[in-house]
Amino acid sequence: MYNYYQVLDVSRHSDLQTIKSAYKKLAFMYHPDKNPGNKAAEEYFKLINEAHQILSDPIRKAQHDRFLSAIYDKPKNSTPRGYTTTARPSKHTERSVYDRYGKYDWRKAPKYKNAPTYKVDKEYFKNQLYTLLTVLVISIVIMGGLSINNYLDARKQEKIRIANQQIIDEASQKFNKGKYKEAITLLTDLINAFPIEPAYSKEKEKMISSLNHQAAGFFGQQQYKKAIKSLEVLREYEQPMRLSTWKMIGECYFQTQNYRSAIHAFTYAFDHDKSNVNLPIRIGDIYKNNLNNPLLAQKAYTEAKKVFKDTYSAVYGDAFEFVLPVEKTPEVYYELFIKRGIVNIEIQNYKEAITDFNWATYLRPHRADGYYYRGMAEAKSNLQKKVCVDWKKALQLGYEVDPSALSKYCKL
Repeated sequence: MYNYYQVLDVSRHSDLQTIKSAYKKLAFMYHPDKNPGNKAAEEYFKLINEAHQILSDPIRKAQHDRFLSAIYDKPKNSTPRGYTTTARPSKHTERSVYDRYGKYDWRKAPKYKNAPTYKVDKEYFKNQLYTLLTVLVISIVIMGGLSINNYLDARKQEKIRIANQQIIDEASQKFNKGKYKEAITLLTDLINAFPIEPAYSKEKEKMISSLNHQAAGFFGQQQYKKAIKSLEVLREYEQPMRLSTWKMIGECYFQTQNYRSAIHAFTYAFDHDKSNVNLPIRIGDIYKNNLNNPLLAQKAYTEAKKVFKDTYSAVYGDAFEFVLPVEKTPEVYYELFIKRGIVNIEIQNYKEAITDFNWATYLRPHRADGYYYRGMAEAKSNLQKKVCVDWKKALQLGYEVDPSALSKYCKL
């Protein structure tokens, strides 16, 4: 009989959770699907299952513990096998090894001539035949018992397989009816009950992949509410959910005017993609245009400005503005500084607004907006001469500046 604790590589004092964890680990390692054609792995897999069944059953586990205690926990003999003494050994006086060890009283030797003889006769052969027949009968009984046990185990496994297939079919029906969460929950429970069976995990992955394609299809057709239904299930069961999925669900929330949820989705995506300047800009736009919260909009645009500086300082160094090829910079950065500057004017942070428009005119020196808005911030800061210069430049580049306002600051 095996020591099933050694089979699962756990101690005899392990709890049920430890035994289950060890079983899952070993069963996954020695599963026949993982070791095709490996008979040794298959036999060991059966032994692992047997150990798990016995140690998971409190009654059978107690019987097994008593068996192990009878073998390993025998009381030690308290009687010493030898003794020690501090006395010096006696001195031997024999003159040869023969004198010391070779003496023998031959009178006590057995009388071999008078010993009984062992006969090979009919009785001998009859005893041998009975012994062989007994061994044969015992072998037949054992083999029959094993065959019956294997047959019963096979029937039990087949019943489990049929029951599990019915659960998979039920999950598929629910999924086809649009009950996505219920369907995936059924498969998740099945996976938890049979963690080493890969077919159930594959079925769940197939459903999640189908949901991804379905959500993308609804999104492409601008059916945002239907897309949200699929995406919210993905958010719960796709671990971890892909950033593209977070961005998609954020856009769906925005299109359905659920602005708070949209901000949450875009914020999560930005937390995991810090180099994507479009995400904080999008958050700032929602705060500014849809929630009328310029303070939080300014905070989001500031995060985007940090991305801008980190991106170019990593390439050109901290003084990148002196060597930056502005004509090659993306348009999104110019738009960022225009938006941030306008918000800073709204919250009366004129000094910071002027800095934003400085960046805008630096990145796009031939665009009029930056000069005009910088003139507005300068007017709020009582920098009249600078207002005149910037508004003249904006007028020169095609911006329609109010003549009365221009004459006020330029004294025309």
